[in-house]
Parts: sequence; C-alpha cells; structure tokens
Amino acid sequence: MKIYIFLLFCVLSSATMYAIPFNDVTDDFVIVNVGKAEITKSDLTNYMAGYKSIKSWNSDSLNMVLNAMITDLLFMNACIDEKITMTNAELYWYTEFYFDKLGLDINNGEAVQLYFDSSDPYLDMDDFLIKSRFFLLKSKYIMSKEKVPSIKASHIFFSTENKNKKQITEIEKQAIKIANTLQDSQIPFPALFTQFDEEHLSSNSGDIGIITLDGKNTFVPKNEVHKVFKAGLFSPVYVKNSKGFSIIFNTSYSIPSSEILSEIMEDLKKRYEVKINLYF
Repeated sequence: MKIYIFLLFCVLSSATMYAIPFNDVTDDFVIVNVGKAEITKSDLTNYMAGYKSIKSWNSDSLNMVLNAMITDLLFMNACIDEKITMTNAELYWYTEFYFDKLGLDINNGEAVQLYFDSSDPYLDMDDFLIKSRFFLLKSKYIMSKEKVPSIKASHIFFSTENKNKKQITEIEKQAIKIANTLQDSQIPFPALFTQFDEEHLSSNSGDIGIITLDGKNTFVPKNEVHKVFKAGLFSPVYVKNSKGFSIIFNTSYSIPSSEILSEIMEDLKKRYEVKINLYF
C-alpha cells in the first residue's frame, strides 16, 4: 500500500504543493497543530493501528482518523484551560464497566485481546486506555456545560432510616470520608457496592436508573442534580437525599443533539487554532 500526501510549501505569496509517499515523511513530522497540542506522523500511525477493519487506507479513511484525533485534542485543550481533570480511578472504573457490559472478564487477557483483534478502534489494552482517557475528558467537558439530556447512574447508599440524630451524624461522616478516599482508590468498580453499600449486596450494581436535570430521582434531589451532571463519568459525587446519603457514579449519558454538538465544536475551533501542515 502506498499513500501519497501533499505537503504545502509557501514562498512569499506563492504556494507549491508536492505529492510525496507517506512513508517518506519522518515520524516526528507535525501533521496538525491543535491549539497547544500537535499530531505527528507517529501519533497518527499509532492511532490507525486500532482500525483493523480498514485493509486499504485512502484519503477518506485517513482524514476520518485524523478528524477524530483533532476532536480529541480540541477537547483536551479546553479541559486543560478550564482545569477539568480525571483520575486514574475513573479511567479504570470505566474500563471495568465497559468490559463487564460486554460480558468479558477484564482479568482474562486472552479473551480481552481477542475482542480487540476483532473490533475497531482499539489495538490492545494500552490503546484502549489512551483513547478512553480522551473519551472521558470529552464527556466530562460536555457534561460540565450541562448539555447532556440525561444520565444513568449507580450509587453507594448510606441509609438513615430509623436512625437517631447522633447515628445520622456518624453515618454522614463515614459517607464523606469514603467519598473522599475513593478518588485515589484501586478498588474494582463492582466491589464498591459490595464493600461499602449494605443495601445492594444482592444486585452488585447500585443502579439507580435515569437522572434528568428537570426530572426527579429519589437519590438525587433537585438541589444536588447540577453537581452530579457536571461531574462527568465515574467521578464519585457525594449527595444528601431524603433517605440518607449517596455517593453517585454517572455510568453513561445520552448523546446531545447534533446541533448542540456542532455548537460545542464550533466554539472549540474558534478558541483553538487547527493548523493542518499536510493533506491526504
């Protein structure tokens, strides 16, 4: 397979475009600048490796991948500027949840790799973690703007039913302490609900269903719902409700409309220059 790219050289007011084989471009050549970040040839080829279904690359498929990378970096720039971060615990909880939904044991390396070998866009677990980190940052940015119609969540629940004032105070202290320590936790996601939540020992999920900004959820009162939405995915959020205290984890969200996503992208493109140095 030989891919030709077009390299643009500008001299004064004139411009000359040369077609050269992609393999002749050095690995450190910067294909695109995106705000403070850049995409090199090496970055692009590494990202492409996860797309096993594409047997013959052309300009359309290359630009599809490149656009995905540009989108990732636009959101990354915004997250850096707005100090939106994520922890390793959030990434690993997402990973465990992702493979649990597929019915795969994340500790079964052979089965997981078989999944990667037959699925785009991941090459292996390292590639999955890199791309998932970008996904979670994008999700957290979009959710921070409250552009998401609804979310699905699970929680660790601390019931105060039939408890006196002193007991409730102690339960609240325990809930806050656990919420704070979970930020750097290495506890597997499913184990959170068996280790800390006596109410969900049988279900092993803590699922509390759908939450909307204008709706009602027993465990997320109206005065707490904005905090929960803005947290992003798998970031533990402590809330007080009528039944006790909950540590909420958003596990998925409904995709905003194409119009809203377009507005977000246009805003990011205005804030962060996308400079393409090489065309396919």
